[in-house]
Amino acid sequence: GPIPMQLYRGQGLPDRLIRDVAEQIIFYAREYLPELPLLANGKEHSTHEVVSQVEMALAALHKAGVQRCILLLDNFEQSHPWSAVALANQIRLIFDKHKFYFGFALTAESDLEELRAKESTYSPMLNISESYLLLDYDRQQVARYAQETIEAAGKLPALQPAEQARLWQLTRGYPALVDELLAYLIRGRQNAPS
Repeated sequence: GPIPMQLYRGQGLPDRLIRDVAEQIIFYAREYLPELPLLANGKEHSTHEVVSQVEMALAALHKAGVQRCILLLDNFEQSHPWSAVALANQIRLIFDKHKFYFGFALTAESDLEELRAKESTYSPMLNISESYLLLDYDRQQVARYAQETIEAAGKLPALQPAEQARLWQLTRGYPALVDELLAYLIRGRQNAPS
């Protein structure tokens, strides 16, 4: 369903952008460690404080066996280049230390209009993989979407409930990623990501 996270909206300040991304990582980790504290609303946090919170979140994710997550960036193309560079440096440091993978998704109203015309769109930008995601699917809708796509392809039997559950787990329900995984499945199960 809808993700209750604050999205980055063309913010020019690196600290604000880093905090917005950190809030998403922490929120994601709270699924596995509910007692993990959120960043206090309305309070200014130093970058060190924010990074410390992210460290705790990543430790919780690592303990749960999670090695990747998707971060949402809204109107990222409007950001000041030095904000983008500051974020990229922080993400690179996190990867170097924790070997934790991040996917980035750009979202905007115009992207949703494009999604209505096309199933999914992917394009590279400054080594950040962008995907436009429609965020209002629920689990049943995603399962039905996967089922209908596989059946329409006519090349594989319909997904079984266990496969639907696995597909949901792998994609966290994001339809653009469901598209990508279904493409693997349609080409052959031996090529499907594990």
